[in-house]
Amino acid sequence: MSSTPDIETLREQSHIYAPDVFFKPSQSQGDSGSVLYQFITSLRPGMDLSSMMCPMFAIRPVSFLELLAVYTQPNKSLLKTASEKDPEKCIINIVEWLISTLTITPQNGLSGIKPYNPVLGEQFHCKWLHDDGSTTTYDAEQISHHPPICSIRIHNEVHGFTYNSTGEMKARFRGNYADSSVDGQHILTLPNGHNYDITWPCVAARGLIWGTSRIEHSSNLQVTCKETGYSVTVCFDYSDHKFDGHIFKQGKKTHQVAGSLSDSTYVKNLSTKNKTVILETKKIVREKYVVAEVYDQKPNESRRVWHSVTFALKTGDLDAAGRYKNEVEEAQRVLARERKEKQEQWVPKMFQPTDRKSSFDTTVYEYSIQTPVEGPLLK
Repeated sequence: MSSTPDIETLREQSHIYAPDVFFKPSQSQGDSGSVLYQFITSLRPGMDLSSMMCPMFAIRPVSFLELLAVYTQPNKSLLKTASEKDPEKCIINIVEWLISTLTITPQNGLSGIKPYNPVLGEQFHCKWLHDDGSTTTYDAEQISHHPPICSIRIHNEVHGFTYNSTGEMKARFRGNYADSSVDGQHILTLPNGHNYDITWPCVAARGLIWGTSRIEHSSNLQVTCKETGYSVTVCFDYSDHKFDGHIFKQGKKTHQVAGSLSDSTYVKNLSTKNKTVILETKKIVREKYVVAEVYDQKPNESRRVWHSVTFALKTGDLDAAGRYKNEVEEAQRVLARERKEKQEQWVPKMFQPTDRKSSFDTTVYEYSIQTPVEGPLLK
């Protein structure tokens, strides 16, 4: 099998994308202490990890573009936010949505911690079919490879909300831990025109050299809405996946937000002292997203691009996975050299640059397609 299998091979191997097995590392992908130690000892504090070659057992068999769909998946709290007229209830609903997506992170061990770095021009499309009959679509494209930047649009026509994101993936080695973040601009826009500017917390891999190896969040989750004056700051720099923070109105604390990603989340009204549990992790029902079969996808769609690597990882052949991953990356290097020789500039297909900059000095891109992306998924 090559890194570009034919349609029949894709059909035969499409079972690896079953939801109950796709995100789980294979048994042979368990942590390999000696390989990991050799890799870590080659690093230096502050080193950029975004382009480093990680050991194959540490690779998660999913593109970063698809992983972002998991992290931003809409749920009932987001759907009802679109029609909520009370800005206080609205910000609480948004907090519930955001924290519910972060509950997928807590993990023991380091197996399968790093997704594939999307290749330039790679796309991922999916949709969520909600119980109320509405559909939320997700379109993502890797618009830059150096530095690694992707753009995302999530949209629900019925409820009228849109999430636009332009983010640069950054990963740094900090000594006994490494953290990764998506710096840029991430905005949820509701049908009333209110914009909620979101800063996501970092994901941290701790215990790289000593202590218990685990994956958790660090830094702050922040949300700001200029139209309503509400903002949120939640700190994740605690052990046991705990967090604590506040909701503010015009800079004044109105509610406490606290809990644990592995247990429950509560909101306490600081005026009435009423405390409400808004989220119980064990009771979360995640919306399943629909993705076109890999054999129906275009060559630049995520599962098609990385299929041979994913199949090798899911069947436990790490050597083959490494070879196929190198093939994909080498093909991209060849294309980059050809563009350089022809003095051609890469132009994204779904997003176009604006004259706006994020607080991280990243150029903000916006969705530029006026009609839905065509293909088996969205017909």
